[in-house]
Amino acid sequence: MRRPAVVSAPAMFGRLPDQRDYVRWRVGAEEGRIWQDWLNRQTWVGSGRHIVLPEGQTTDEERDGWMHLSPRGEHDMPAPEHHPLPWSFVMSPGFLPMGGATDWLTGVLMASRDSVGRPWPLVIYQRCGREWLDESLQETQGWLYWLARLAAQHITPDTMWRGRLTEQVDQLWAMWQPGPWWAQWLRGLRRTSQRSRELTGLPDEAPVVELPGVRYLPWPGWPGKTLGQATPGQGWFWQQNSEGRYVDALRLAEK
Repeated sequence: MRRPAVVSAPAMFGRLPDQRDYVRWRVGAEEGRIWQDWLNRQTWVGSGRHIVLPEGQTTDEERDGWMHLSPRGEHDMPAPEHHPLPWSFVMSPGFLPMGGATDWLTGVLMASRDSVGRPWPLVIYQRCGREWLDESLQETQGWLYWLARLAAQHITPDTMWRGRLTEQVDQLWAMWQPGPWWAQWLRGLRRTSQRSRELTGLPDEAPVVELPGVRYLPWPGWPGKTLGQATPGQGWFWQQNSEGRYVDALRLAEK
């Protein structure tokens, strides 16, 4: 019998443009310290590594063989060196010293700043079991995609939704949280993706100029096989454009 998906309510830690100090939502003091220590070392947050590179651009970084997965034409537009896209992530047990021995971490991570302009990341995360990851990551425009879109709307200083991020995260989670089979059936009838689009304020049409992306992540068998064979202390991070295509990907290991 298939085990039910287990996942906690979303929690949040970091900085927002409408707050002068750290935002702590459903985060205890010890978890906040763990996130703070780890995020202080992640200098790559906020810059795009561009797995789909403009013509002529090279890099010495390891990219899992994902240098050019989409055809390149003479009219391809170069991607900007930095962009505000959030990173979605999955961390296997032991990547961070929090939770139980079988607890995975999943969520979104992005560059942000506080009300006086001090840059520092924001993370929205959940503890979960493998079953939830197997279920939720099958859709390229599922829970994490919409959570990233929502969070991106709140990291600009002039956002019209100032102070409403936690409220809207809970509203979005109510649409996507796991439930019995009939709840999943109702989700389809209620057009969850369209309701998520309305909540996040994402337009129906993609912007004219957008970072190019590819259809698949560079990890064979993602998500089921990759996560099923994962060892403790591994992390997977990726960015998506408004169409749900993958713009960037990164794999880390914590010792």
